[in-house]
Amino acid sequence: MKNTNRLVSWRTATVAVAFPLVGVLALSGCSGSSGSGSSGSTDGVTTLTFATQTYEKENPYEAVAKKFEASHPNIKIKMVTTPIDQYANVLKTQLTGGNAPDVFFGASGSGGSNALLGYADAGFLMDLTDQGWANKQVPDNAKGLFYKDDKQYALPVSIAPIVMITNESAAKAAGVAFPKTSADLMKLCEGRAAAGKSTIALPGSVPGGAGLFLMEVAASTVYSQDPDWNQKRADNKTTFAGTQGWKDALQRIVDMNKAKCFQPGAEGGTFEQLAPLISSGTALMTSAPANQLSNLQKAATGQTISVATLPGTSAAQTRLFASPSDALAVNAATKNRDAALEFLKYWTDTQVATDFADERGDAPISIVTTGDVPAKLAPIAPLLKDQSKYLPLANLSWPNPEVYTALGSGVQGLLTGQTTVDQVLAAADAAWSN
Repeated sequence: MKNTNRLVSWRTATVAVAFPLVGVLALSGCSGSSGSGSSGSTDGVTTLTFATQTYEKENPYEAVAKKFEASHPNIKIKMVTTPIDQYANVLKTQLTGGNAPDVFFGASGSGGSNALLGYADAGFLMDLTDQGWANKQVPDNAKGLFYKDDKQYALPVSIAPIVMITNESAAKAAGVAFPKTSADLMKLCEGRAAAGKSTIALPGSVPGGAGLFLMEVAASTVYSQDPDWNQKRADNKTTFAGTQGWKDALQRIVDMNKAKCFQPGAEGGTFEQLAPLISSGTALMTSAPANQLSNLQKAATGQTISVATLPGTSAAQTRLFASPSDALAVNAATKNRDAALEFLKYWTDTQVATDFADERGDAPISIVTTGDVPAKLAPIAPLLKDQSKYLPLANLSWPNPEVYTALGSGVQGLLTGQTTVDQVLAAADAAWSN
């Protein structure tokens, strides 16, 4: 149970929430050290340093690195790992100090503390534009997360759909079907509430969790109508407060709360409550990255746990956030350019991408070129196969993490009645300008 909650909060933190400032601490992990480690060539074998965050269980990046070494005996990968809450600051310090790893993990875009594109401005990332294999890996609707000034600086390694994880067994036992429209969802909420049950488990006290649910709502109210909204906001051609879709998204949450869609006390809800609520059938669904499917399945022994998309006003307006949010970049100052590029190219192999995604619980980045969606994600396959129906999580390209935090905190205020829709949107606009 503990692992489930940590993973949810980790994913949210990676793409949206600023980590606290910390000093440069010693790196930890099975192959880590107090620095990026040495790299270079000895006896014809090139050693690449590869930095990622620390994982509680087996590091999925290390698993790929080991397979790469087995097929490339002339290249050795030295893993250096850092605890999640320290990674961004350690990497920044290494880059500015000139002792960064050859290859490193980060988030796509510019909206999080771990985002890679910010390093491009400082000249820390190798330009990948002339690598055709790297270009093909980027979804057309996510170019802005990997390109800057028409140059590519990072490589996506998987696609992370944001979904509603559902207890299909509990729904079948209750004789209900997953709603196809937002109106159907409201009816379901009202019927469940009358029977003393909830429909949606919401971690309302956690800005990252509440914000994630809001983003799922906004996918249909904002981005189905205007997929270029982020760019318009960046160009100061619109605002949160001036966009009806954002007003509709927040108002929908207010209406859901009145219809008792959420568990009692949702405004104080935490990540720790999600798995028990879903596995017991007390709630039918919760907003989460698809990589939480297997963890919730383990918590719901003997039940069928699946995925779905939060419905919009109509099926035609329903959209899915599915982000190529995890990425790799090459240190522009590396002395092992060819080996580093060979390592990145390895991640574009269809089987490598599929195996990595299976381990992570994500969709393989190879669906961009093959269209093949894993069976466990079959309910959302029609959206994943159509790049006009899914788009990267919007906040990945926002100017700072505080915008997302303002929206997530605002959701809690709406649940308690201590703030209004207009106040939440004003706070988001203010954060955008900071």
